[in-house]
This record gives sequence, C-alpha cells and structure tokens, in this order.
Amino acid sequence: MGSTAASHGIAATQEMLWDEARIESSMAHLQNMHARLTHLRDAVSRLVNPMLVQQTSPEELYANFAKNVTKTQTEVQDFTKLFKNDKSNETFERAAESRLQNSENIRGWRVTEHEDWLDVHNVNSAKDGTTGWSDSGKGTQTFKAR
Repeated sequence: MGSTAASHGIAATQEMLWDEARIESSMAHLQNMHARLTHLRDAVSRLVNPMLVQQTSPEELYANFAKNVTKTQTEVQDFTKLFKNDKSNETFERAAESRLQNSENIRGWRVTEHEDWLDVHNVNSAKDGTTGWSDSGKGTQTFKAR
C-alpha cells in the first residue's frame, strides 16, 4: 500500500513537470515531424520528376536527378535525426506513460472518422522540382510549388 502511494506521488510529480509550455512545445515538435513526414510522401515523385520533363541533354537530366537525390537524402536524414532526437524520445515516452496512467476514452485512430486526413494537394511543382508547404487555414497542410 505504501508503494502505491509513493508511485502515485511520483506520477503526480512527473505530471506537474509537464506544464502547459512544455506540452505545447512537444505538440509543435510533433507537428513539425508530421509536416516533414508528409512532405517525404512525395520523395519518389520528386526523384523521377527530371525524367518526366523534357531535358536539353543527358547531362542536364543527370544533374537534375542527382540534385533531387541529394536533396531527398538530406530530407530523409533530417527527418531521421528529428525522429530519433531526445525531444522526440521524451515526448513519445511521456505519451506512453500518460496512456498507461489514464487510458480511459483513449482509442485507436480510425481513418473512416476523419475522411479529410489526407487533405494534401499536389500543385504543379516547378520545373526544377522545388516544392513548398503552406497552411490552408483548416489546420491542414497544402502542397504548393515555390
């Protein structure tokens, strides 16, 4: 019985450590990860884009393809670092602890309940394959060319 009270005291102390600013910071971090991951969905199409556009020479085709490969590699590496960094691990651990402590009314996410979950629109990208993101005002990200 004493250990239960002690563990409850530890849980309450940990709960207090996660103040509103820390939670908002973690949510912003997760939102950044989500935006980057969503952007990576188009990685393959960005890689092959130079092959779909008329190039003036094979050298230009190769140069554009190589540039897109390098850029995509960097994006994947950046996302991997972001996903594995201490803030991500801390946030995921806190979410798992919170779910164990208070799992009432927490259930799995269902795509059928959120039909607009993939509200990302591919707008014609620039010839060089550059792309950008903007907020469409509905809390979703819209894919736009720069």
